[in-house]
Amino acid sequence: MTSLSIFRVALVVSAAAVPVSVWYLRAAAVSSDDPFPSAALTAPPRSSPNSGVGDVRAGAVLPLPEIPSRFTAARGDGAFPKSIAAGPPSPLLPAVLRVDLSGPPEKNQGVPALSFGVIPGRGFNRAPYQQPVDPRTGGSGSAGGGDADVRPLHYVVGGATHEWIAFQGYMALPAGDLKSDMAQYLSVDINAPEYGTFLNGQSIDSRWLDIIGPEYENANHAIVPANALIQGVYEEDAEGQLDGTIDGVHFWNPDGGYNAGLVLDGTPYLSALQEAQEETFPKALAAWPDRKAEAYYWLGRTAHLLADVSVPAHTLLDGHAALSTDDDQFEKFTSGKYKDINALSPNAAIPSALPWTVPAGYPAGYDPELTRLFYNLAKTSRQFDSDDVNGTSTEFGMGKFRFARNALAAGRTVARVEYWNSNVGVPSDKRRDLIAGTDYAIQTTGEFRIYYYQSFYDDINNTSRMVRVIYSDGTDEFFLNLDESPGDVFEEPLQHIYQTELEARAIGYTAALYQLFWSRTGTPRIQDFLITSVRRVPENGGGLEIKFRSEAAATYRVHRSTSLTVVSWTDAGVSATGNGAEQTIVVPDDGTAPRQFFRVVKM
Repeated sequence: MTSLSIFRVALVVSAAAVPVSVWYLRAAAVSSDDPFPSAALTAPPRSSPNSGVGDVRAGAVLPLPEIPSRFTAARGDGAFPKSIAAGPPSPLLPAVLRVDLSGPPEKNQGVPALSFGVIPGRGFNRAPYQQPVDPRTGGSGSAGGGDADVRPLHYVVGGATHEWIAFQGYMALPAGDLKSDMAQYLSVDINAPEYGTFLNGQSIDSRWLDIIGPEYENANHAIVPANALIQGVYEEDAEGQLDGTIDGVHFWNPDGGYNAGLVLDGTPYLSALQEAQEETFPKALAAWPDRKAEAYYWLGRTAHLLADVSVPAHTLLDGHAALSTDDDQFEKFTSGKYKDINALSPNAAIPSALPWTVPAGYPAGYDPELTRLFYNLAKTSRQFDSDDVNGTSTEFGMGKFRFARNALAAGRTVARVEYWNSNVGVPSDKRRDLIAGTDYAIQTTGEFRIYYYQSFYDDINNTSRMVRVIYSDGTDEFFLNLDESPGDVFEEPLQHIYQTELEARAIGYTAALYQLFWSRTGTPRIQDFLITSVRRVPENGGGLEIKFRSEAAATYRVHRSTSLTVVSWTDAGVSATGNGAEQTIVVPDDGTAPRQFFRVVKM
């Protein structure tokens, strides 16, 4: 009998959560010969009143989706467990589990979103990890690797969603120097394993940080030039291992100021914008051009942060996965279908205009264009409902997609909707007309349903009142029972609206980030000088005043020519030293040519 290695894990599920939504993985490996008692694959009880931890009870076995073969091949040993059996709870962890992933894939799961980390409220690197109770002996300790091998744990999202978005951002770029240069630092093969269905957290290259383990401290960890950008995208989810932070820095509420990040157990974390402006993007610029692979690595980490603010849960500060006891349905859905969106999809173009103006109060040292990208993408995603928080717009939010709905008769047109009282389920009298955009919305993209905003749902919930839908052909139907959400955003809006709006825009904004990086690295293009004003001084002639944004201590000179056809630039005899702000150079008019051309040159 072949001996497989399995991981011991602990599962935390809130009373309202889906049983297989969140996993907390321990590093210690356990032999498959471990005599932990198994059971048939059965659904867990809906509640566990005796344990107080929701859906987990000792002896329950929870099926999980299959891991794709690409992942098992990447492991090398082909061994990954296939089901989950719960053992007795410990003082710290609600259950110790055995994992065996041989069960059939669950409907609509895609690649499973395995999340592992410490219990909410405990720092990733700061709190000592308490040994769980051994399910065989009731004491601590284990076979195999042993509890002494436990490492700080980390959050992982299933599927290469971030890597795909970063790659498609590259694909969205026009041909030119930037795209040619970037091609040296990422795989341009659409079928490369970096963009495949591997579990994000298991390294594609042995030199990448292995987020899943069991070995977290890669002795040979190094930036791999050939895919440095994608490695950076991947390893931004490994920052707890790299620099002592946690994924709390992947959140930002743009309506709360530049520093409105997640607050977890009373501890405020840097916002995604702060992390990009103060950490990842400056490191990308500082490494250029002497350490280009490192520069692209940090650009990849910045791209990860930017893509995160395209997720409503990240901008509504709706903590999930390792940061709470439930997952995020949009991330979970997209993890299995991310390749449905690419650089040619609607909404994936590089934005030509950014609709929201960044308010005052941001640090003077922040790159204003980087702030604009983050702010506009975050404002866009914040309009959409997350699983637990309403979005800010009536089009995509206000609880519209996360509370209740009803399917409508196909092929008809809704004329109006009414709110009725009932007597034992029989309509009795009309209360009022319902208002579209306030009480309800008709969804026709990919489905034909009526969705109810939270304000109306709160009014009708736990009553015998009814909704009457009247069609334009004079027919109608009453709804006494609403199709209620289990506590998450419904799947159809995720597929037909969220993904096409948000994942697609993340691609275009990522391409814009690459262009911004290129414009900041000193590539020889006139727009790098950001010339702000050119005028005659005095107005009737005598000289040419050129104002431009300068770098501190840099030397600038002006060249003069009488033709752009024949290149014959000569030094105009004037120069200036940059001051880190707007600088002015005045070029005297020599009066010898009917027309002249000038260029500013950074020496």
